[in-house]
Amino acid sequence: MSKFKVGDKVRVLPHDIMLFRMQEQIGKIGTVIRDDGSELMQYRLNIGDTAAPWYEHILELVQPSMREFIVIRRDGQQEIASRKRGDEIVKTENATCNASDTFDFNVGAKLAFDRLMGREEPNPEPKTAHKFKAWDLVVHDILGILKIKEFVLFKNECGYLAPGENEGYAYNVRESELSPVPEPPKFYTGKVFAVETIENDTREEMRNRIGRVFEIKNGIIIGEVNEYCLDGYSPITSFSDFCSKATATKWREIKE
Repeated sequence: MSKFKVGDKVRVLPHDIMLFRMQEQIGKIGTVIRDDGSELMQYRLNIGDTAAPWYEHILELVQPSMREFIVIRRDGQQEIASRKRGDEIVKTENATCNASDTFDFNVGAKLAFDRLMGREEPNPEPKTAHKFKAWDLVVHDILGILKIKEFVLFKNECGYLAPGENEGYAYNVRESELSPVPEPPKFYTGKVFAVETIENDTREEMRNRIGRVFEIKNGIIIGEVNEYCLDGYSPITSFSDFCSKATATKWREIKE
């Protein structure tokens, strides 16, 4: 059975019985172009000036170089990094996204790649969870509204430093004593229609309301308000807030 086949790349090895022409080709690589099937110089190579015959025992097969590469792919919430040599998978590592986190391909790919390359993952120091950050406005149970200066930890509890009234003084406050400052009320924008009077009020301003539409923008009644006795009602936070202020009249909110 032939050791090589047509198309194989082979290298010429040194040998004692080599002819002079063969010695010139030591270490060179050629391709087998014919197999004569003889027991002696059976192979013809495309090496040198002619396709001369060669002994089998002074040739060695040149293994083709294997392409080595890394493939990173996504499978659901996983990033999989594989190191391949040809079609063979040499090593595989993966990174899985926590269900509570937003999937980020770049972050997962880097983590899977680092694991594949044997890079140690840093162990971040545990962070103490806290609700507020520097310069947040908070409400203290006793001291009222404070501005957080910085987060501190004392007696194994979450706490903060808040500047005091005097320069250079600061309050130590516990997180359990704090709450967010309530958001300012959102003012009302809309249109209202005066349906009828509902109280015994004979003032002309009150009668003039009936049948009219009043527009309110960002809590302010647009137009003349004195002649309808609607002054002093701003800011208006809602339709019900307006009705509670503009009494003696039945109102209807106009939906557009």
